[in-house]
Amino acid sequence: MGHEPAITLSIKESGEHPASTYHYHILLNGSPITSNQSLSLSDSQAVRELSRSSAALFEGGCRPEKDAEVQRALGRQLFDLWLASSWGKIRAAVPVGSLRFLVIASEVPEILNLPWEILLPPDGDFLGIDPLFRIRRFPSSSRQMASFTGELRPGPLRLLFMACSPTDLPTLDYEKEEDALFRAIYGQDVAFDSCDLGSFEELKEKVSEFQPHIVHLTGHGAVFEGVGRFAFEKEDGTADLVSSAELRRFLAGSGVQCVFVSGCQSGKAPREALAGICQGLVGAEVALAVGWAASIADDLATNFARTFYGTPKA
Repeated sequence: MGHEPAITLSIKESGEHPASTYHYHILLNGSPITSNQSLSLSDSQAVRELSRSSAALFEGGCRPEKDAEVQRALGRQLFDLWLASSWGKIRAAVPVGSLRFLVIASEVPEILNLPWEILLPPDGDFLGIDPLFRIRRFPSSSRQMASFTGELRPGPLRLLFMACSPTDLPTLDYEKEEDALFRAIYGQDVAFDSCDLGSFEELKEKVSEFQPHIVHLTGHGAVFEGVGRFAFEKEDGTADLVSSAELRRFLAGSGVQCVFVSGCQSGKAPREALAGICQGLVGAEVALAVGWAASIADDLATNFARTFYGTPKA
């Protein structure tokens, strides 16, 4: 862990079996959020049974499977037992959109073996698939997991380019813009990759694989029904209008720091709502989005891209 917020659930067992109970503290970056909390005897016994049943799933020599609703019920149960009473304080203290760690600190095997990955808050998904959460198990309730204090050599800037030209919309000279990008980043410490299909699904896959710092989208943007949308391509080549809100949700926790959008109306926002693509993107999930205030000519988009990506040379 580096400087990301760390939510530590420190759990001890008190008493003798079968009457032992669990006591816990919740800390954020080492400072108490909730202290000296206890589970009842019945809840403690339920935790031990949940741990045993979860471990048994992996002892049968085959792929463990549970019904989706059963998993959700178990996830809600874990949340209610350990975090429900403190969730409001935790949410208020952790910056919105930031990567955060949940550290389970305990010497008790039954606690460490609980399926924490399916913990299910009421306002989200399973923590194990939430892009903003990382889960760590630490076999000590009396010590803090040490933060990484070393230095890592910065790698190259990773730039992902995607051009979308749906067949039912005016053609854009995106090849000229891609050529301008190559010239702009030439000689810099930049790793470049591009997409081929122009689909939203391909963008998701490329972002997951390449983990870019900057995503450059060129194509058509529009405000439709008061919402900023970018025109990706469907399998048949026609436009697939994806809202800025959907783009923002997918980018949360991805590591993308900037989205450059060039295309007709890509920066337009009607007075009644922040509906332009870039205005809809910028927030806790995406630090910077660059777009256009109105319809643009391809030459202008190309020249601006050359200047934008050439700035680090100066």
